[in-house]
Amino acid sequence: MNLDGGSYWYFAMANDSFTPNNIAQGDFILFNQPDQSFQVPYGDFYFGVRTFSDFGENIQGFGWALMNHSAAGLTLLGSAITYDQPGLVIGTTTTVPEPGGMSLLVAALVILTFTRTRNASR
Repeated sequence: MNLDGGSYWYFAMANDSFTPNNIAQGDFILFNQPDQSFQVPYGDFYFGVRTFSDFGENIQGFGWALMNHSAAGLTLLGSAITYDQPGLVIGTTTTVPEPGGMSLLVAALVILTFTRTRNASR
């Protein structure tokens, strides 16, 4: 198996939130590190992948690959990837929302609730 030189592959679990913050916190074990050797587990397992593009835009990609390791070798069972998003939930096609976007959504809900409560009391 060949891995792209601009990608980093990590062991992951289903439903993990695969984001730059979680990666930086050490939540995932880096697989394709040149000075280390890992035993690939038998059975089904996930890789989380982070890629970078240097085509003038510095776009990041986050994805996952569900693999099966058996005596016959490695088999790809499923995968997903998203580009220019802040992360991906492993095993799904759900992207992780940007923190700023969540703050705006919460602020809008607070304002809407306040407005409705105020209008209802008149």
